[in-house]
Amino acid sequence: MRKQGTRLVRVERCSPRIHILSILCRTKCLSTLRMDRRYRGAMLASIQIAEHKARAAATFRRPTKEFEVGINVMHLNYLLAFDGVIASRGGIPLIEQGAIIGAIGCSGGADSQDEIVSNAGAALINQPAAGNK
Repeated sequence: MRKQGTRLVRVERCSPRIHILSILCRTKCLSTLRMDRRYRGAMLASIQIAEHKARAAATFRRPTKEFEVGINVMHLNYLLAFDGVIASRGGIPLIEQGAIIGAIGCSGGADSQDEIVSNAGAALINQPAAGNK
């Protein structure tokens, strides 16, 4: 957990550079919230939205952008019937050795900004081990 916490701190340092106010959450699969950061000016609702994005990404084993595309582009409106789906970018699963270990959810900026921050955090955590390069 310490190594992942350090990596999330690096993401926090990156996100103010693109001027967004956001929440980062990391959940252990279908468990409780493990870490969150609230930036000054972010809505309190962003906490719940970010956690929802993280839970959806972990539960369905895919980025939440796929639900957004499925509903808006492919008109697969039945996706909204699944409990826990959120059709908004910013939820990214965390994968270690092919297994889901949790997810990052980000909220507070535009969906595209939330996605950039979540992808940056996931890229730091989902890095292959030094021996696997």
